[in-house]
Amino acid sequence: MGILNPWALLLSSLIPILIAFYFFRKQREKQSVSALFLWEQAINDCQSNKIWDRLHNNLLLILQLIILFLLIFATLRPYIYQQGIQGDELVIILDSSASMMAEELQQTRWESAKEEVLSQIEKLTSQQSVTIIEANQNPSYLTLHESNHKLAMNVIDHLEVSYQKPNWESAIQLAVASLSNQSGVIQLYSDQFKENILSEGFKKSSIPLEVKNIGQGLDNLSLRSFGVRKEGSTVSAVVQVENESGAPIETTIVIQNNSSILEEKKITIQPNDVVTESFEGLPETDMYKAEIQPKDSYTLDNAQYALLDTQKEITVYTSGNIHPYVTQALRSMGIEPVTIPEESLRETTRTDGVYLLFHVEEKNWPTGPKLVFSPQKNGTFQIGDKIDLEYKLASTGIDSSILQYVDLSEVYLSKLYSVGDFQQFIPLIKSGEHPVLLRGKVEGQPTLLFPFDIEDSDWPLHVSFPILLQNSIQYLSATNQSLGYFSPGEKVEVVLQPSTEAAWVQNDRGEILSNVQERNRIMNVPNQPGLYELVEQENNQKSSRSFIVNLEHNDRSTAVYPSFQIKGENKVEKDYFNRVEVWRWLGILILIILLVEWEVYRRGIAVR
Repeated sequence: MGILNPWALLLSSLIPILIAFYFFRKQREKQSVSALFLWEQAINDCQSNKIWDRLHNNLLLILQLIILFLLIFATLRPYIYQQGIQGDELVIILDSSASMMAEELQQTRWESAKEEVLSQIEKLTSQQSVTIIEANQNPSYLTLHESNHKLAMNVIDHLEVSYQKPNWESAIQLAVASLSNQSGVIQLYSDQFKENILSEGFKKSSIPLEVKNIGQGLDNLSLRSFGVRKEGSTVSAVVQVENESGAPIETTIVIQNNSSILEEKKITIQPNDVVTESFEGLPETDMYKAEIQPKDSYTLDNAQYALLDTQKEITVYTSGNIHPYVTQALRSMGIEPVTIPEESLRETTRTDGVYLLFHVEEKNWPTGPKLVFSPQKNGTFQIGDKIDLEYKLASTGIDSSILQYVDLSEVYLSKLYSVGDFQQFIPLIKSGEHPVLLRGKVEGQPTLLFPFDIEDSDWPLHVSFPILLQNSIQYLSATNQSLGYFSPGEKVEVVLQPSTEAAWVQNDRGEILSNVQERNRIMNVPNQPGLYELVEQENNQKSSRSFIVNLEHNDRSTAVYPSFQIKGENKVEKDYFNRVEVWRWLGILILIILLVEWEVYRRGIAVR
């Protein structure tokens, strides 16, 4: 304990002045009277209040001395030391991945981490601020340099698990950026953060880091993987289960569809062992679910879903002068194209596949999903002569699954056909101002337009060309199959039916979770792992496509890594102890004593 204003001791000279007032107060004089008849009642009252008067006279002095002493002590600005946070800023990184939902000691790791964070915020002084970062796939500031600690605590109270794999590099970069102009410490709360995740540059920096991995580890049984495959008229399934405990565990693997149990198998898994089980002769259905029973303290890794129709092969129809490099790329993907003469396209239109068209006149384009290379001149798009290109290929920045994993940096394209009318198509790739790849719809069907000849580019010689073809075919065929598998919280582009009036995402209980806008066709994938549906409505009729949100692979383990600390080179004088002034509490005590003094004084006046 210490004081910040020792000059306030000069106020102690007021104490003898207060005492002197009591020496000089008025004294009553003794008088002789002839009779006490009229004074008898007053004497009785005086005798009955004699003790109170004596107490009253002395108590007022005592209370006033106490008040004066406390005022002097408060002006000294006394303080005490309590364990706190070093520096000017506390930066909290909170892991919101699925494994934080593992339950230990009647509460989840997530709840334990939030309680620990709240206790740390309570240690901050009014001069310290707090920054909170949620570590998910796209880390962001929940608060930044927030000095209102109650507001920061309210943010933590309402924060929910995202189930997403943390992007630790981005989260730590945000934390470092928030401390760029002030001293402080970073506290990271997770359960599976390891020191080797940190870059060497950060380890050599001057920023202190405290990593607090929450939990002790569980005797967990995890369903690691589940897949189904059609074989003839039946379906086979493979399930892989891991025992993370130190003792053998007996469990039952249950395979079921939407309405009934298809098969069960009881197995015993040895400590720290992985068992793979096969199931043959399952009936064909759209969706399968594998589950291990009984459930343990971490239920998220006890079940998985699988969709059978994602295994269906895509039929690719080609027409025109297909380039041999394209044929080779298709075969490398396991696709054997079916050739249709150009003059027969309109008569043999199929909706069960994708069309690849080369030098095909627009009047012969089939009604169906199609990818058009080397379009003929004129037509709806006002295709013109070839023009020489001066710039490299570059993405327009529009979020599209078509360009996923496609590297354009080394692709060479010498010339392409000019496009006079985009027809509300959206360019995905450009060379300068000239579109190289456009996306849109023709006759209500998804269409991709490549206005150049394969011969004018070295793209087929790059690894990214087969990837582009595969992405394009999957994009065009998306309306003919289930949507597949996604990670929690993804934002993905979906293809809706041409006449769709409304679309939304719902869970397996029929609860609507989010809407899909026709304008941008971006679907917000739910955070919680499970089975969902994309529902489209047209003329009061509904159609749906299933998709699965998978638990991240790392989150199928409940292992807890050791906590650790990196002190950094910053030396802070407080060294984890904060100086807390107590004058506010003294002020409250003075007010209470003033109320007591007033009550004593009031009673003294009343009895006179």
